[in-house]
Amino acid sequence: MAAFPLLSGLFVTQFPYAETDLLPTVRDETSAGFVTVSAIKPATDQFGQSISNQLRCIVRFPNINDTDKAALEAFFNDMAGRLGSFAFTDDAGTTHATCRFDQDDLNFDYKAVGLSSVELAILCLD
Repeated sequence: MAAFPLLSGLFVTQFPYAETDLLPTVRDETSAGFVTVSAIKPATDQFGQSISNQLRCIVRFPNINDTDKAALEAFFNDMAGRLGSFAFTDDAGTTHATCRFDQDDLNFDYKAVGLSSVELAILCLD
């Protein structure tokens, strides 16, 4: 299985870094206008993966060079956005064996000559 690349061989992410636990919910609106939101377990996403205990990581790279940008872009394209799965090691050193990108587009912001920034959403399924 593929692994999220170590850019410049030094780091997985640059701070700030954020994690969010995701719980599957159902939203129901009655004819009287009442809305109820209920957590459900177990549930699956459109790929058949269980979503009862997912972790969503927002990985920010505020200053990456052109070499790292090319490596990250190649990895994202190899994974075909949301379709491919890979292993991801978070900043705490925990390795999540089954992760995928939670986005289909990769947009870099140009900052200066040879310097860009990007933000990625990664969904850890285990």
